[in-house]
Amino acid sequence: MSGDILYFAYGSNMSTLRLRNRIAAQVIGTGLLPGYRLNFHKKWTCGSGKCDALHTGNVTDQVWGVVYAISPADIGTLDTIECKDIAYFRKTVDLTLSTGETCQPEIYVGRGEDLDPTALPFNWYKHHVQFGAEENDLPADYITRMIAPVPTITDPEPDRLQREFAIYPNQL
Repeated sequence: MSGDILYFAYGSNMSTLRLRNRIAAQVIGTGLLPGYRLNFHKKWTCGSGKCDALHTGNVTDQVWGVVYAISPADIGTLDTIECKDIAYFRKTVDLTLSTGETCQPEIYVGRGEDLDPTALPFNWYKHHVQFGAEENDLPADYITRMIAPVPTITDPEPDRLQREFAIYPNQL
């Protein structure tokens, strides 16, 4: 996959089913981003909370996620999906893979003016995040502390729930 771009997913795109439903992507491995904290406080236009890797600079804060190789064309598609420069900024970060190797993937981080600590994710969104974390064998204590206890809200549009769960066999 020469010429591909590394992309670090820490939210719903950790689910390979979800990401591959959007773009072509090859899992490189899992990685740890130090000095950031996972939050579900990125308020989306539908009123729900989405994931954000908030830079804290605190060495005890860490975000786990999945590193993918994607094509340059697909990073443009992701820019559109993530509403680059409107909802999220894309930047390059220093990351350590679970193998101990280091890399510099692209990551999307929330714009400060759109962060709302009271925002809650829809149940289907949190499912993508938790499914991806479990599917990619992120540390169980991370899932237990940072993802599993996050409360959710019900999506007022049941058709969206059906569409989002359609990629998972036997989930409804």
